[in-house]
Amino acid sequence: MSLPAISDEQSRARMLRQHRLIAETRADTPEAVAGSVIGLHATTASTVYLSTWARMHTFDVTDLERVLYTDRTLVRQLAMRRALVVFPRPALADAVSVVGTRVASTTELRKELPALDGVIPHGEGKAWSGVASMGPRVLSHMSAAGEIMSGPNDGNWLRSKPRWTSMSDWLGQPLPIADPETGYRELIRRWLRQFGPGTETDIVWRLGSIKGAAGKAIAQLDAIEVALGGGLVGYVMPDDLEPVESPSETRLSGTDPQDARRLTLDTGKFQASEGKYPSAISQMPVFRA
Repeated sequence: MSLPAISDEQSRARMLRQHRLIAETRADTPEAVAGSVIGLHATTASTVYLSTWARMHTFDVTDLERVLYTDRTLVRQLAMRRALVVFPRPALADAVSVVGTRVASTTELRKELPALDGVIPHGEGKAWSGVASMGPRVLSHMSAAGEIMSGPNDGNWLRSKPRWTSMSDWLGQPLPIADPETGYRELIRRWLRQFGPGTETDIVWRLGSIKGAAGKAIAQLDAIEVALGGGLVGYVMPDDLEPVESPSETRLSGTDPQDARRLTLDTGKFQASEGKYPSAISQMPVFRA
């Protein structure tokens, strides 16, 4: 029995709609934008603002600052490959689950905890020997574990100078953390909804795990196998087989859903140039399992 098929054109059309990159799907709130791509890349301070702007009907810098620092419905969290991602709270809990009180800057923390100002030598006697600062490593570990997080920004929207705070203090309640298997399964569910169809390899690469864990989660979700372009086999959620209308606009950049084939951009908000695309539009969040 042949598998249901989803063409490359359909894959593109789905992602454009799911990621709110055509006019009729643009969002009214930053929370809706972040949810449509699971989380917004925020390692470069300005990227999260540009990504949100590209997906909303109307946007002002204060719209995003309000939900980040006042309402706190979007939260910065360290994810796989040390990438900073802005998550809605439900996705935040899943991301932290996978990895297993006061506000202070890194400088202030080092003053109160001198051990953070220490260094770790590596490669002694080798040409590449050196030292690594202790503070950033400890803070990164605690952030990935959901114990602390980047709170208020002492910089502006173009410059990131975060002050660290307890996750529970910032949220006003403990983060509901599940076991790693549950967290990973729920992230794959979100990914298939917003980035699918995708192959098992896509999922492993994007969400950071091993094939065995990805295959187990796919089976638990009862995901449906579909035939993709190039003879690939991908997966979608059981209720996501209906075709969608292909838009005339193709304002999607970065990686094609299947194999990095490039898409074109319209000139509505960003101009494509020689096959290079603004990272602010391409949103492929990744996590450590």
